[in-house]
Amino acid sequence: MQQDRFFLELNQKGEIEGSHDKAIYVHQHQIVRIFVRNRKQGYHPYMIMQKGYKRVHEMDNLTLKQIQQNHEVKGFTLDSSGDWKVDIEFALTGAAYLRLCWFVAQDKPVVLGEENHIIVQPNHVEKLQEITIQTLLPYCLGKFEDYEKQIRSQVDLGYEAFHFPPIQQLGQSPSLYAIADQQKLNTDIFGNHTYDDLKQLFAKFPNTYFFIDILLNHTAFDSNWLVQPEFENATYNVKNSPHLEAAIKLDCAIAEFSNKLGSGLLTQYPRNTIYNDDDLNQVMSILEHEYIRKLNIHGYFQFNINAVINEIHTRCNKIVRNKSEQLEENQNIFIKSASEVMLQLIGKETILKGYKEYGVSLNYDVIIEFLNKEENYKKVSLEYIQELLQYYNNQYWNEAESYIREAVNSTRGQITWWKLTLKNPFVEVNDKGDSLVPRYFTKLSNGKYVANNGWIQGFDPLNNFAENQEHHYLRRTIVIWGDLVKLRYGQKKQDSPALWKYMKKYVQLMSKLFAGLRLDNAHSTPMIVGEYMMRQARKANPNILVFAELFTGSPEKDSIFTKTMGINCLVRETNRCHDAGHLNRELHYYSGDGRMSIGSLPKLQEQFESINETFTILQPQYSPALIYEQSHDNESLLSTHGYKHQLPIAALITFSSCMGGTVRGYDCFLPNRLSVVDERRIYNIVAPTENVVIERQSIIAFRYDSLPNQFVEVFGSWDNWQNGLVLNGHHNIYTLNFKLNEGQYEYKYKVNSNWVDQINRKLIVEPNPTKLHTTMELVRLKLHQIKKELNQQFPFIFCQNQGDTIQMITRETKDKCRSKVLITVPSFGIPNTFSSIKLPGQIIKVDAIFFHEDFIQHPQQNNQILEASQVRIIQHQNIREFAEIQDNELKFIKLPSSFTAIIECQIAPQQQKNLQQLDIILNDISQQQLFKTLNSSQLNYLLFMSEPEERDKNNTGLYFIPNYRQLIYAGFAGPRSATREAQTINNLAHPICENLRNGNWLLDYLNDRVQKQLGQLEISKLINTITQQIKDIPRYHIPSYFCKFVDYIYNNCMLSITNLQTSQFKRELKLASYQFIAELPSSKQMSAGLPHFTTGWARSWGRDTFISFKGIYLENGLLAEAKDALITFGSCLRHGLIPNLLDSGHNPRYNCRDACWWYIKAVKDYIQYSGKTDILNEEVQMIFLDDDMDKHYQLKSQGIIIKKTIAEIIQKIFQSHATGIKYREWRAGNQIDNCMQSEGFNIQLCLDEQTGFIVGGNWLNCLTWMDKMGSSDVNRGIPATSRDGAPIELTALLKVCLDFVSHAQNHYPYDGVICPNGKKLLFKEWSHFLLVNFEKYYYIPKQHDPNYQDYHIVEKHVRHRQIYKDLVKSSKPRNEYQLRCNASIAIGLAPELFNKEKAMFHLATVEACLLRENSIGIKTLDPAASEYVHFYDNNDQSHIFNVSHGFSYHNGPEWVWVYGYFIKALIAIHGKEHINRQLFYSYLSNHKITLHQNEWYSLPEMTNGNGEYNIFSCRAQAWSIACILEAISEYE
Repeated sequence: MQQDRFFLELNQKGEIEGSHDKAIYVHQHQIVRIFVRNRKQGYHPYMIMQKGYKRVHEMDNLTLKQIQQNHEVKGFTLDSSGDWKVDIEFALTGAAYLRLCWFVAQDKPVVLGEENHIIVQPNHVEKLQEITIQTLLPYCLGKFEDYEKQIRSQVDLGYEAFHFPPIQQLGQSPSLYAIADQQKLNTDIFGNHTYDDLKQLFAKFPNTYFFIDILLNHTAFDSNWLVQPEFENATYNVKNSPHLEAAIKLDCAIAEFSNKLGSGLLTQYPRNTIYNDDDLNQVMSILEHEYIRKLNIHGYFQFNINAVINEIHTRCNKIVRNKSEQLEENQNIFIKSASEVMLQLIGKETILKGYKEYGVSLNYDVIIEFLNKEENYKKVSLEYIQELLQYYNNQYWNEAESYIREAVNSTRGQITWWKLTLKNPFVEVNDKGDSLVPRYFTKLSNGKYVANNGWIQGFDPLNNFAENQEHHYLRRTIVIWGDLVKLRYGQKKQDSPALWKYMKKYVQLMSKLFAGLRLDNAHSTPMIVGEYMMRQARKANPNILVFAELFTGSPEKDSIFTKTMGINCLVRETNRCHDAGHLNRELHYYSGDGRMSIGSLPKLQEQFESINETFTILQPQYSPALIYEQSHDNESLLSTHGYKHQLPIAALITFSSCMGGTVRGYDCFLPNRLSVVDERRIYNIVAPTENVVIERQSIIAFRYDSLPNQFVEVFGSWDNWQNGLVLNGHHNIYTLNFKLNEGQYEYKYKVNSNWVDQINRKLIVEPNPTKLHTTMELVRLKLHQIKKELNQQFPFIFCQNQGDTIQMITRETKDKCRSKVLITVPSFGIPNTFSSIKLPGQIIKVDAIFFHEDFIQHPQQNNQILEASQVRIIQHQNIREFAEIQDNELKFIKLPSSFTAIIECQIAPQQQKNLQQLDIILNDISQQQLFKTLNSSQLNYLLFMSEPEERDKNNTGLYFIPNYRQLIYAGFAGPRSATREAQTINNLAHPICENLRNGNWLLDYLNDRVQKQLGQLEISKLINTITQQIKDIPRYHIPSYFCKFVDYIYNNCMLSITNLQTSQFKRELKLASYQFIAELPSSKQMSAGLPHFTTGWARSWGRDTFISFKGIYLENGLLAEAKDALITFGSCLRHGLIPNLLDSGHNPRYNCRDACWWYIKAVKDYIQYSGKTDILNEEVQMIFLDDDMDKHYQLKSQGIIIKKTIAEIIQKIFQSHATGIKYREWRAGNQIDNCMQSEGFNIQLCLDEQTGFIVGGNWLNCLTWMDKMGSSDVNRGIPATSRDGAPIELTALLKVCLDFVSHAQNHYPYDGVICPNGKKLLFKEWSHFLLVNFEKYYYIPKQHDPNYQDYHIVEKHVRHRQIYKDLVKSSKPRNEYQLRCNASIAIGLAPELFNKEKAMFHLATVEACLLRENSIGIKTLDPAASEYVHFYDNNDQSHIFNVSHGFSYHNGPEWVWVYGYFIKALIAIHGKEHINRQLFYSYLSNHKITLHQNEWYSLPEMTNGNGEYNIFSCRAQAWSIACILEAISEYE
């Protein structure tokens, strides 16, 4: 079996999109293909990784070689689509560092991308989902000698993992979290035993995991190592944190006050008790005014003004003393005066606030630099600066005052809690002075004061409240832990080397001994410390698991900690859930990877290199969780929710797909949380027992739902159908409990004496073993057994709630045929007794039913032993005692609180069969041949069809998904954009999933349209079979199989038109080609674009068709369709022109001078691709019998038929232009164009005998592809881009066409044309004539070019030099010199016309001026031009000439098809051999992204500037797809 292959895409900035609040998880030794789109600058990407578990070094402004010295660096390689790939094996567990960089040159710094961390899970992490971790309090286990017996008692109950709070040596504080010596075992418990003894104990439990708490933030206040000299910087003290000095003075004053109050020495309050608010007010008044206010805290926020002035005077080169000497400045409201700048500068550059009395200072370097500037001399005086300092002293005094008030209020709140709320009124005298309130600082034995640790509600965990300048210790806003000293690591190891080394040893010691670490208070652990210590932990034990107590208050910040530290699992609890819905959301959220949800959508896959190389896309996911029923440091569920809550919660976490956690004592219903501070009682070991009774009779529930006030009876075979049992009515529900002996029965209901059942209902009564449990311990054993079975056989999960009280979890097997269902009623309120619950199939087994009787008895007080409470939990298997079973639905008649049922179900046999057959069919490649039989229009019909096309074809619209939108296409590509959107994050709540679960409407829509038009094909039978099978599987699986179905059709269609060696990008382009080929009643020709050019007269256009001809038809081998297009448009020849608007030949328009040349090029390309010249002799019946309208209709009325060969049509085009074309459009006026002025309908084209160019048009018509005609009040009838004269791309097209007929002499019966002077002009001569004149007319040389006089230049119009003009011989010469995109088309068409070096420079200018970083098209006009507008807005109603009614259509917006010709030009001029694959595909990186993300599966017509989406553009444009595809094919 092939191993799964995984794929991860980075954007060009190196970011993993969608991971701001999630992380990427992989397993150890998993290989992931990292993919990044090409970068236009042609840089080479490298992936930077850490070496082993070494730290990541600073990389800014470093070269690649320098980075390689400290990091592992791996280079990317190009795939067949020209994008970058690299395969990374994640060999080490933890946080794997990844950073993309772009290499420029050996001696230049790399361009660095964003930093990423991938979490690499140990391979045994799934095993832990099978277990429940139990927390054991070390003291409660007794002495170490008792540990084996204690642990064994819990292993016998099925526990396979245990978590210990700290087991290290404590100090004076009894709290388990006040560790005094991190490297020594607690001698109270372990005596002289060592860590080796503990290791030997763990070895006695070989299949059991042990976890330990790690504390990195603090240590006990009496830790001896704190006073050692090398640990001086391990704490926050005045020496390294001078901003704490005022806070220490305040803390000491409050401690002094506490002891005086405790000793009764306060004359104003001569007692040591606080009983009420009046007492508190008196105490606080004394404390504030006699102690706090006398500390001069304000002084810590004041400048010594004289000292500051003297320092400034000393440092300044020159400064005036008095304000009278200052110069008056101009009162310019737009420019700040020097005095105003000085005011702001002092505020900005103030430093050292709070450090020492009158010690506030300034950043003198900045201040003096400003004052020493010559322009500021005499504008600021020392007297003025003195006034500013006094102003700021006042401000800072107020700031200090606010801090003092905050400190007073905080102290009042603490006293209220400790003395009044906790009813502990006495204040005692002690060494620490903390009887009144806890100390914020600890005085070490060496006399130094150090900051204690604590926490601040709502504080940003990414900051450090001891280091920042918000003065929290002075304001006393911290919930302080008086027995714990806050550790100071600094920003790097050098800041506190001894601490880093000491704690590393502690972490590694624990890592070698334990299977996992629980990182206590991870959110207050400095990020750099957690990241380093977890790396050291994994260096000691690569398989270590890291759990974290992480409460940042934000998923984004959770994600930062998780990814940086490599946290495997977050510790979470359910005790805050207030109803079943809330609990359901928590369980769903904590389940981590939603891919294991029942009915999960298939993971998105990406294909590379060949169609057979498929990768599963890695998606960011929320962190997995270890969910505690009840943790050791929070209130018990029994005290918050009642004893009946505990069993349902335990069952729910058992059924969840998360790791479960509990605390010892939970199973015994201990009434209160066991304190981690002072609990010293021992766990009682009593073997649990159960009383088992085999009931031969069972209570059976009957329920019938009907109208109110009915007489309902049940009759059955138990008495040979003799007597009816009357059911009791409850509104419209009728119920009855009835005892039956074991056996098989049948029964039926009567309502108002009428039988209502057609078929007898079946009932089997089996012996019912009933057990009585007095604790939950044996229930827990049963839950452990079930959890193991669930994780081994039932991997998929679905959580749901019914109302506010009932919670359900369903687990499903891999084959989707069997399920285990948990139905439970936590204590969230009174459940609805008559609830009905739909099961996922028929009940085949009841594993167990549990419920509490109304009884709990707590033990008497025991100071030695922790004894269990006594409850009464009933266990049996008779679900019919509680509910009637009707059609896989449980209809309850009683539902007690704590009810917990575990039921196994199985879906119907036919559904099982359908699932199996679908899995076979949707993975069967043998059906590909059916797709290869589809012609182009059939493939288009199967996948695409926009709304107007669907209405034209089937007289129906597109499918609408409620709460979403109408689909884009009628075919299978329509819903695919929605399914992929849902698949990205496995969004089962997506509207398309809801729609599919609720009914078969979308399935029927797709199938019915296939049967209607493709019913004669074998593929329709396949689609019908799949549709019917999907309709008959469980409805919750339909979205998943629908996604597979849609992808199956889509991928097989793609396979049918491409080969295995084609790149994915080219495959997508080729498939997109078929969007424009539909066979409709109104037109059978190619659509120009969707959704605007789809049906009727608007569908098909000559210019678009023949620009797209090669890419859409020939690149896909669609020769028949290509030939039909040539014949259809050729039949419309008139005036020597091919029409632009075809209108199926009814009313074509000939306001187009370029379609005829694109037509001839198309004939040339057709012959080249087919390898045959027969097309030239193909006869075409002409629609128009004469260029004169009246004569045409006269001949038509006579039944005249004219036929021409394609060769004759081509010759007619050449000869007409050589002779000269002059006509007025048929039906000129509002009938065909209500915007054009009269002169615009006059068309005149001719051969310029001086140059060989075809010139023509006038300033009031627009005959090239840039054909926007003004239509608003301010620009109506004015072409935005008339381009009359000889446009450069048409001259190039003419050259292509002349060379074609010149070289086709053996098959083309003409060799030239007759000029107006009667002379014959040979095609070869004409072609050479163009070549001779081209450069001197179109090129704009350097001003000092030695041959400058040879060029035709009007100097006043020149804006750019060394480029080619857009046109020549225009009525508006200025327009000739505008830099536009059209010369790129000309170079791509006829590079032989151009000087190679000059063309290179021109293309470089285009790239610099007309391309932007995110462009997928070329700007249509130089941004420096006055007419340039970067956007197109056809709804613009303004009176701005260049913008109104979308006048800017071709004067700035970026057109995609031209981009294809720009690339063709690069290939033609530079040579394929000089453009490596990386460079070539770098130009197409944005196109790949657009094509991949566009819900139309296509490229748009055009965009606004820099690739910005334009709402008026066609989302799918034929020539956009065609020209990009054509360029790729030419390159490859």
